[in-house]
Amino acid sequence: MVANFTQNPISYTISASSSPSIGGSITGSGSYINGTVCTLTATANTGYTFANWTENAIVVSTSANYTFTVTKDSALIANFVQDTAKYTVSVSAYPIIGGIAGGGGSYQSGNNCTVTATSGINFTFANWTDNKGTTISTSAVYTFTVTKYTTLIANFTYKPVNTCTISMSVVPIAGGTTSGGGSYFIGDVCTVMGTPNSGYTFTNWTETEQLFPPVQVILSP
Repeated sequence: MVANFTQNPISYTISASSSPSIGGSITGSGSYINGTVCTLTATANTGYTFANWTENAIVVSTSANYTFTVTKDSALIANFVQDTAKYTVSVSAYPIIGGIAGGGGSYQSGNNCTVTATSGINFTFANWTDNKGTTISTSAVYTFTVTKYTTLIANFTYKPVNTCTISMSVVPIAGGTTSGGGSYFIGDVCTVMGTPNSGYTFTNWTETEQLFPPVQVILSP
């Protein structure tokens, strides 16, 4: 006679935990028969991202759904990393025709942001201010660490750069004196005056060179 025996199934325990504990949740752990397939699923909580599965500090999978054949007791850890916050840096120019503001965009918290202000024609950069009018920097190229939503305004000042010189002379030299000459911005009003010396009478003004673009010159004897 033959005595027949059947081997009892061997069961193993698959345990799983989250690191950090608030990083996410896990499903699929429990008791499994040797040779069967186990699937562990890691679901990240808001503000966290799944990184990997480790066993005895060794990475065994980078997939949130980890499937493997059970051959032993296993303790696995689902590792999560906290998401880094992103903030928007908004930049604008005032007045709009004063120049161009650049460097705005979305930045990871803790990263550096460099904003730049480029002056337009007849304008010069004054400063960067926030949306409350507080001066943040007087440098056209401003670098700072992003820690919050930020609004920056590049302020420009009108300052014409085109100038011309009003030069004057007296004929004859002993006839008198003049005043009002000098350097003027294009479009300014210039008043010149001729004062005769004793024994002379002012006659008229003559122009030896045409101003272009013109400066309005007011002649006074």
